[in-house]
Amino acid sequence: MRRKILLAFLAALLGLAMGAITASLIGTVKLTLTPGIEYSSGKAPLLAAPLVFVEGLLWSILGGALFVLPPGFALLAAYAMTFGPERVESRRTRVFALGFAAVVWALVFVFGFRNRPVDALLLAVPIVVGVWTGLTFLNRRLGLPPNP
Repeated sequence: MRRKILLAFLAALLGLAMGAITASLIGTVKLTLTPGIEYSSGKAPLLAAPLVFVEGLLWSILGGALFVLPPGFALLAAYAMTFGPERVESRRTRVFALGFAAVVWALVFVFGFRNRPVDALLLAVPIVVGVWTGLTFLNRRLGLPPNP
């Protein structure tokens, strides 16, 4: 039981890392290509992009640790404690991944992005990537069938 909880926590951390990287990449592209931002030269967007990515990564990790990691860990821990290798099929893991992502996205939307629907839609991609990565990691460590 302790092993399953530890694996669920590690899976949630891995999902947080992958989701934060994805969110930072999307945010960097969105900000760099936003109309109305003036650059002093043609090189400025190329020089600014890594700095925007690092700042986005910092804020994504902070926001993810505060608002996404706790429900993600709870969902993955419940999944690890409830389902065994004989009860989980690879086609069901897709349903679990999308269901977990929907729950986490709904919580983030309700508590932070109600007034910014475009940003909320863009945030769905990192959440799906993070949940998929965490669930795949957890399934492999628990000996469950991998996601196709």
